[in-house]
Amino acid sequence: MKKEVMAAITAAIGQYEEEQALAAAPASCPPAASYWKYWGIGEMMRMRILWQRRMCLADPFKRR
Repeated sequence: MKKEVMAAITAAIGQYEEEQALAAAPASCPPAASYWKYWGIGEMMRMRILWQRRMCLADPFKRR
C-alpha cells in the first residue's frame, strides 16, 4: 500500500513539473522575416556598387 501511494505522489509531482516546464517554454519559432528587408538590402548594395563604379573607374559604362 505504501509503495502505491509513493508511486502516485511521484507521478503527480512529475506531471506537475512537466506542465510547468511547458507553460514557461518560449514560443517555438519567431515570426518569419519579411523578404522586403532582403530586397532593400540588395538595392542599397546595388546603389553602392554603382557609385563606386562612377567614382573609381575611368570608363564605368563601357560595354565589353
